[in-house]
Amino acid sequence: MKKYIIVAMVMFFACITVATAADVMTFENSKGTITFKHKEHQEMFDGDCSLCHEGTPDKFGIDRSFGHKTCKGCHKEMGGPTSCNDCHQKEAGATEQATREEIIEMSKKAEELLLTNREAGIAEIANKEGQFVWKNTYVFLMDFDGNMLAHPMIPQLTEKGPLFHVPDKNKENPKMIFVEFVDIAKKNGEGWLWYKWPKPNSREPADKFTYIRRVGFTDLLVGAGIYHSKY
Repeated sequence: MKKYIIVAMVMFFACITVATAADVMTFENSKGTITFKHKEHQEMFDGDCSLCHEGTPDKFGIDRSFGHKTCKGCHKEMGGPTSCNDCHQKEAGATEQATREEIIEMSKKAEELLLTNREAGIAEIANKEGQFVWKNTYVFLMDFDGNMLAHPMIPQLTEKGPLFHVPDKNKENPKMIFVEFVDIAKKNGEGWLWYKWPKPNSREPADKFTYIRRVGFTDLLVGAGIYHSKY
């Protein structure tokens, strides 16, 4: 008798969980917000929760592995949406993320322009509407003395003189990032530097990776960075 009572109670609470689950759920993601219509899926499969939930229906997280294997796999069978843009919806006005490959390529283009026509290169890098400002990043230009020669987003930096005294925003282990920028250019010719820096319109330090490239055999370097985004 007790066994049947326990089973009945489990089924009862399972039904409550299903019935009280949000009709629509959203999952924040670096590639765009995912909207999951929970009630619609329940009705579509006649309340068969086992297609997504293992055992008793309960809350669970949807990570990349689950989403691509379970959701995308089911959609392929059922003729549902399978492309990235079908599920990941970016907010209106959201900025597309630049890639590491693009950053290297744009830095090379800036180098070529500077070697061909230095003054034109400086002017183009400093131009906020120019070719070296794209997606969510931009190219900047410095010399080996630590002076910012062109910066499209913060032009005031060109008036500050050497920036070697400026650290990143890592409170535990701060880096003298402009010193390291120059070291990379001098010693290796190119390379990446990880440090902490706030994202635009934020005061919270975030992981940033900046690519540095020496301009030919001159005392100049160009750089461009991206913020690390987790799935």
